[in-house]
Amino acid sequence: MREIETQRVGVVMAVLLVLAQGACGGGGVTAPSSPAASLAAPQGLTGTWRGYAANLSLVWQLKQDGETITGSSAIVGNGGWSGTGGRVDGTIAGSMFEFNETHAVGTLSVAGCSAQVQGTLQISTITIPDMPRSPEIPRVPYPGHQPVVSLPPATRTEMSGSVSGHACGGDFETRIALYKD
Repeated sequence: MREIETQRVGVVMAVLLVLAQGACGGGGVTAPSSPAASLAAPQGLTGTWRGYAANLSLVWQLKQDGETITGSSAIVGNGGWSGTGGRVDGTIAGSMFEFNETHAVGTLSVAGCSAQVQGTLQISTITIPDMPRSPEIPRVPYPGHQPVVSLPPATRTEMSGSVSGHACGGDFETRIALYKD
């Protein structure tokens, strides 16, 4: 009986040793990657981003160089003003993009008006679910092609969060979402 207990203790200690070695980076056993591991500085943010909020819409042309983002901006406000020639500057830390967007006087449609927007946006990949087909719409095959049964869900890169700013004489705070084309 004592011999069986000693064997059990030995097996338990061996398992604990292997687990401890893996947890301490000793090799052999590795833990599964955590969601936090996927929050490293995202790559591939270069390109066109289109966004909106309750009181404005914008288009960014961004270029990424490591953790630094620069680019141009076009903006349209609900008050009837618009502008091109804006500048976006920011940095990425993990999955967060901290930015400043400026439109100098003379780049907006209202004389003497300038605009500034700043904030921190969460960068994430979202899945756009497959839309169910209506039963009354039959699936009609094109000549020479099989009918499409379903399309896989699409993914898009999104940046969203709270922003604040000043445009054409008024301050604002809002939430904004931008999507990469």
